[in-house]
Amino acid sequence: TGTLPAPPCAGTFDALSEYLLPKPALYNRVVALRAFGHTVVGLPTAISHSRYPRNAFVFNIVFRFHHDVDHAAYIPVLRSLASALRVYEEESQYLFKDKQLGPLRHLFSAVMRDLNHDGNALVALDEDKVIALRIVQARLPTLPSVQAWDVPVPVRNLRSLITSEWDVALQRTASRLDGVLSVAKIAAATDMDIDLVTGCVARLVECDLVHLVDIFQYTNRYAVTEQLNSFAVKRDLVEGLARQVVAPGSEVPKARDVITALSCFHPGNCVLDIAKERFAEHIDLRRLVAIGVTKGILRRIHAHPLLLEEGTADIDALPDDRARIVSLMDGTHCMDELCTLAGKRPAALEAMLRSLGLSFTIVHH
Repeated sequence: TGTLPAPPCAGTFDALSEYLLPKPALYNRVVALRAFGHTVVGLPTAISHSRYPRNAFVFNIVFRFHHDVDHAAYIPVLRSLASALRVYEEESQYLFKDKQLGPLRHLFSAVMRDLNHDGNALVALDEDKVIALRIVQARLPTLPSVQAWDVPVPVRNLRSLITSEWDVALQRTASRLDGVLSVAKIAAATDMDIDLVTGCVARLVECDLVHLVDIFQYTNRYAVTEQLNSFAVKRDLVEGLARQVVAPGSEVPKARDVITALSCFHPGNCVLDIAKERFAEHIDLRRLVAIGVTKGILRRIHAHPLLLEEGTADIDALPDDRARIVSLMDGTHCMDELCTLAGKRPAALEAMLRSLGLSFTIVHH
């Protein structure tokens, strides 16, 4: 189970104060923040009453976890603890009174110790007030694997589904899904940690709101699968696909042209080769590929750079970012991965690698 480390040093408070003592828009909502190698989760709570200065009293219960700990099971505990303290404060100003600082330190130390020890905590505030907490580990399904170079394609209108109840990170991620940007570019566009974006996309994939495809480029190669045989005989499905893949400003392509385009995908052809054919002039190949991949009609044939010899390159003298890319040229890492790391298109990446004096080949599979 996850652990609750000791409280962070005081030096980090200023950097996190905007989230530990947030604006009213975040009151009574769970706020999670990744910083300094940890995840900080809090529930800022506000009580309005004329007895308080400025007519309000705000407090926040905060748990801190190591960044790789799944803190989902602690959210109900956080809510229960905050709710109990809110009730006690409304009844007797338990938190507001200065004399309660000592008992509060004891309370939080006991909660942290007992939850870490066996997942249960039973602490007494006084003779009449007892708080019982328990961590219940839900058996969640394994989330689908999502890579930085994957492109999330919404299968529903996510903007119509987003509500204020969604996690803020999930809202920001979902609002940028357009079927074109990769996970890495979404993270950059939203100024969010890529691991956080990856987790959000994985949740959307799990809920069947998003499918994953490759970064679309005209140099990509695909192969048609046997699924095309059963798909091609269902005229209503083929005509429906034709309506979905019509190129901007064009008429709806003929069903036979759509099937012809799909059947032309094989290892010897790239997308650009098909785009030059007359039957493809009314077809949006980006959408055709995306739908073909998600329906299992097409599969991607990846390019894998394989280093043959270092040639004239001095690997040890390379900058860390380029040395990292060269270390991955073992034939098991695809060009999409290396391009994402380098922030370059395939042709530019190949040119850069050759300029280093490297001897390599591209293996397609």
